[in-house]
Amino acid sequence: MRNSRLTLCLLGLFVLQACGLLAKKAELPPLAMTYQAREAESSSWDILQQAYLGVQGDLQAGLPAAQALLATHPEDVRLAIFVQDVEISVLGSAAVQKEAMRSFQQDPSPLHAFLAARAQTDAQKRYRLLTLAVEDAPDFVQARVFKLAMEARAGEPEVLDELIALLNQHPGSAEAWRLLADLAPLYDRLDLARAAAQTEPWSPLEKGERATYTLALADLKNDNAKAALEQARQLPEDMWEARLLEASALAKLGRPVAAIKIVDALLQTHPQEPAVWFDKALLLRDYLGRSKDAVPYLEKFLDLSKASGQANLMRVTQAQLWLSLEHQL
Repeated sequence: MRNSRLTLCLLGLFVLQACGLLAKKAELPPLAMTYQAREAESSSWDILQQAYLGVQGDLQAGLPAAQALLATHPEDVRLAIFVQDVEISVLGSAAVQKEAMRSFQQDPSPLHAFLAARAQTDAQKRYRLLTLAVEDAPDFVQARVFKLAMEARAGEPEVLDELIALLNQHPGSAEAWRLLADLAPLYDRLDLARAAAQTEPWSPLEKGERATYTLALADLKNDNAKAALEQARQLPEDMWEARLLEASALAKLGRPVAAIKIVDALLQTHPQEPAVWFDKALLLRDYLGRSKDAVPYLEKFLDLSKASGQANLMRVTQAQLWLSLEHQL
C-alpha cells in the first residue's frame, strides 16, 4: 500500500473534471501562513506516521494496533480516515460500511456521519451524510472538503471560490489543498495548481509525488504534453492516476496506440475507476476514429458513475451526447 494513498485517502482517488466560468479570481492565503498552520498540526502528522509504520508490511497484523491508537486519539480525523482505509483493505468495504452505519446510528456525531459517508457506496446517501456532518459542525474541514469534491463532480461552478475561502479559514488543511490541486487545472487556474503543489509534501513519509503529479497535470492542460509525459514517468508505476496522465500525454503527442495499451492495462488493474473507462472511449473515438467501438466503454463509464458518483456532470453529459450520436447513425 502506498503511503500517499493511505495518509490522505480522502483525496487519493480524485482526478475531477469540472467546468466553471469564474467572474473573479479569489486569492489564496500566503504560503507562509500555510507552513505555519502545518507546523501547528505536526503532532497529528506524527501520530499518523506512527499508525502507518505500525501496519507497513502486514495490514492485517497491524490493524489492532492502529485501532488501539485511534481509541487513544478518538477525535483525530486523519487517523480515523487512515484506520478506516486499513479496515476496508483487511475486512472489505461491505463490512466497514455496515459497521460505520451502525456507529452512526448509535451515535450520530459529525465524525460518525463523515466516516459513514466515506464508507457509503451510494452517492446520494453519501452526500446526505456529509451534509449532516457539516450542518452539525461547520468547522469540520475534512467533511466540508469531501462535500465540495462531490459538488465539483456535479458541475457546480462556485466550488473553486468556496474552496479558496475555506483555505483562507483553514490554511493547514492538506485535504483542501489537494482538492484545489485536482480542480484548478480544470478551471483553467494553473496558478492555483502550482501554488497547491508548493505545499507538498504534507507527511514526512511522502516524497513529493503529489506535487509532481499536480505540475504534470497543469502542463498537460497548458498544452505542454512533452513536459507532462516526462513528469508522469517519474511517478511510481502503481500510481494509476499517473499512468492515465501518461496515456493522455502520449495521445496528445500523436501516439494513441501506445496510450491505449496503458489504458488497457489500467482496465485490468483498476476496473472500478470511471475515468479509465472514459479515457478508453475518448482514445477510441477522438484519436483512432473508432466511435462505434467506444460505445461499450461509454456505457460502462455511465454505469460506474451512477453507482459511485465518481465522475462529474461534464463527463457524464459528454458520454451521453456521444452515445446519442451513435444511436442516431
